[in-house]
Amino acid sequence: MRGYGHAVRAISQACFLFMRLLPTLTKDTANFSFEYNGETVQFSAKRNALSPKLMKRFTDIEKDPMQMAYALADILTTWDIEDVDCKDPDALGDLPVEFLTKLIEKLGEVWSGDSKKQQALASGSVA
Repeated sequence: MRGYGHAVRAISQACFLFMRLLPTLTKDTANFSFEYNGETVQFSAKRNALSPKLMKRFTDIEKDPMQMAYALADILTTWDIEDVDCKDPDALGDLPVEFLTKLIEKLGEVWSGDSKKQQALASGSVA
């Protein structure tokens, strides 16, 4: 067991760092907007939501379209659409796929690393 002390310390330090960063990684939000049917939709979403688990959900959309709604319910924090709770996957599942796809595309612009979008994201607002 003599050689494992380093590994145990490294894992312990990584866990400590992760626990300190977890609130920032999961609660940090950014503001977005996009046009849909001539109306501007504004929403806030978790800035660091792109994860392997989320990517898996999006790849499962073809088999189970409700995965889109479940994924968005985990990502969205607020929006300006009355009468639809952005955190309720059943409510999101009732919205048109075209609308949800535009919302995902807006998020994808930021997650893809587009430099202009990254600059806007750093300021807390992406149009």
